[in-house]
Amino acid sequence: MDVRGSALPRQGCLTSLIGRAPGRVVTSSRSSQPRLGNGSTIDVLVSSLNISAAALAISSWRAGAQRSSGLQGLSSSRRRIVAASSGAASPGFEKYSDGLILVVRQAEQEAHLLSLPQLGTDALLLGLLRVEEAPDAEATRQAAFPGVDASAVASVVSKRASPRKTSKTAKGRAGAPLPFTPMARRALSEAEAEQVQLGHEMVEPAHLLLALLKDERGESRALLDHFDQEEEDVRRRLLQTLSGPLARVRLDASDRIFQLREEVATEKRSQKKAKPKPLTTKLSQALHALTDGLIERSVEAKLLLLAALSGEHLFLLGPPGTAKSLLARRLAMICQGFFFERLLTRFSVPEEIFGPLSLKALENDELKRKVEGFLPSADVAFLDEVFKANSSILNALLTLLNERVFDNGGERLSVPLWCTVAASNELPESDELEALFDRFLLRRAVPRVSDAQVPNFLQTCLEQREHSQE
Repeated sequence: MDVRGSALPRQGCLTSLIGRAPGRVVTSSRSSQPRLGNGSTIDVLVSSLNISAAALAISSWRAGAQRSSGLQGLSSSRRRIVAASSGAASPGFEKYSDGLILVVRQAEQEAHLLSLPQLGTDALLLGLLRVEEAPDAEATRQAAFPGVDASAVASVVSKRASPRKTSKTAKGRAGAPLPFTPMARRALSEAEAEQVQLGHEMVEPAHLLLALLKDERGESRALLDHFDQEEEDVRRRLLQTLSGPLARVRLDASDRIFQLREEVATEKRSQKKAKPKPLTTKLSQALHALTDGLIERSVEAKLLLLAALSGEHLFLLGPPGTAKSLLARRLAMICQGFFFERLLTRFSVPEEIFGPLSLKALENDELKRKVEGFLPSADVAFLDEVFKANSSILNALLTLLNERVFDNGGERLSVPLWCTVAASNELPESDELEALFDRFLLRRAVPRVSDAQVPNFLQTCLEQREHSQE
C-alpha cells in the first residue's frame, strides 16, 4: 500500500495507526494481525511518511506505553498486543482482567528463562507467583499460601520445571511468542468456565488458580502437598477473595461441606479410639476372668463360653465344691446381665423359680405372675440339683429353656435368657427327666482337683486371702 498516493493525509494515516491519545493503539480493520508487535510494519509506514512527524508520534506512544505498563494501562487494544506476543493460538484475552494479562506476560518470560519450548501450567503458576503490580494476583497468592513467601514457592516450581537445553530451533526463536501446551489451554478454558459460573465480568487470577487446582497431577496440587495446604481450604480462601452473590453462595456451600467433613473426621477419630476389640481378644479376656484363681477348670470355662456364644445350655455333673456355681456367676458378670440362681428340691414351688402370683391380676380374675427378678427375666441362670425339682417346675422349664418363652397366664412372654448352667450330683434315673436332660446339649463331668495340683490350689488360696486382707 502506497500511503503517499492515498487520499488520506499523512497525519490521518498516522492517527489511524497510533490513535489519538498517547499509549493507545488502534488496529486496522482490514487485517486480523495487530499493527504493533511486528517491527517491519512500522518501518514501512515510517519510510512512507514524514520521518520527523512519525518519529515524534511513535516516541510519544512508547512513552505512554511505558507509563501505562502497570495495571491501569492495559486497555482492550493493549490486550490484543499482549495476545499477539503470546502466540497466534492464544485464548480470548479480551475477557481477561488486567492482573491476569500481567500474569500471562510474566509466565511467558518465565518460560523463556527456563528455555521451555511451550508455555505450560508450570509457567502459568510461576507467572502468578512472580508477577508484580497486580494486587488481585497478590491476593490470590496470599489465599493459596498464607504466611509463605512467594519467592520460596516460585523456587520450588522452578526446580520442578526441569529446565531443558536450548535447541538450535529454540535459539533461533529466542524471545519469540510461545504456544500454549494442551494442559495450559485447558487450564485457561477452565478459568473462563469458573468466571462464567461465578458471574464475573472478567477472568481473574483467582479463576486461573481454581482451574489449576482441578488437575490432580498438576503443579498446584504438588505445591499444596509440599507446603502442607489442604485443597479444600485453599478453594475456600480463594472464594473469599472474589466478589459477587454466586461466589458467596459457593463459599457458603464449601463451608458447609467443610463442616460436614470435619464432623465425619471427628466421628472416625472417636470410633478409632473406641475401636472394638477383636473377638479373639475378648474371648481370651473372658477365659482369664472365668478361670482366675481356679485350678483345672479351663475346660469347663471354655465349654461355658461356647454355650454362651451358641445360645445353648451347659450341664455340669460333679460333687459339691467343684466351682460349678462360681463359673456361672462369673459368666453373668462377664455378660453384664441379670443372674438368677436357685437350689431345687422336691419341695420347691413354682413361685420360687417363676415369681409369685400378682394380687392385682387376681382381682381381675387373671392368673399372672410377677416375673421381675426371677428366671423369666434372667440373662444367665444357675439351677443346682435341677433333676430334684417337681413336675410342675420341670414342665415349665422345658418350654423356657428350648423356645425361650414363658406362659404367664394368657400371655406368652419372650425371655432374655442367654445361657443356663445346670448342676447335679447324679444323673437322672427316671424316664420323665430325659426330656429335660435333652435340653442341655453340652455336658461335662467336673472332677475334684487332682492330688498333683493340691499344693498349687492351696498356694492360690493363700494368695487370694492375703490380697483380700490388704
